[in-house]
Amino acid sequence: MINSGSKHNPKTDEMEPYFTYGFKMASLTADVVVYDPNLKKFLMIERKDDGKYAHAGGFVDIAEDERIHECAVRELKEETGLVVKHEQLMLIGLFDEPKRDHRGRTVSACYLYLHVDDQKPVAGDDAKSVAFFSLDELNLMQIDGKIAFDHDYMIQQTLQFLQAAEAYHAMNLPVVN
Repeated sequence: MINSGSKHNPKTDEMEPYFTYGFKMASLTADVVVYDPNLKKFLMIERKDDGKYAHAGGFVDIAEDERIHECAVRELKEETGLVVKHEQLMLIGLFDEPKRDHRGRTVSACYLYLHVDDQKPVAGDDAKSVAFFSLDELNLMQIDGKIAFDHDYMIQQTLQFLQAAEAYHAMNLPVVN
């Protein structure tokens, strides 16, 4: 069942249509895996609400007509202070396991940012702290239940992506113009 109507938008002073559905819908999020190839470490934030570690990320701001990659750039800046352009992000994939987030059904677009500049991450917004961790450290954190959501799986997928990119580069294939 679809219900519709209109509501006032104070920014435009116009009435805008809205729709409600007779079933639950998923929320859309963006997450950014930050990897420093020189350190061989991943950047994680310690969440203020539950103390678990996660990638910078959050919900797409539909009130601002935000696109997913814009959300990734915004969340990375808000939570780590890192300023990037969306062209510096590489899409790793969509993560849509139905129970991936205890707050409700979410689908996340996961991006990779290679931290190769001299920007220093600083905790902000939802982050209590921010730090780089080795894969061994992250594995221990996962065993102890300290990694939020499915962010350990995002790291696994990112590693596969990086290994495939390295193999492609090693084949010295021509780039398509």
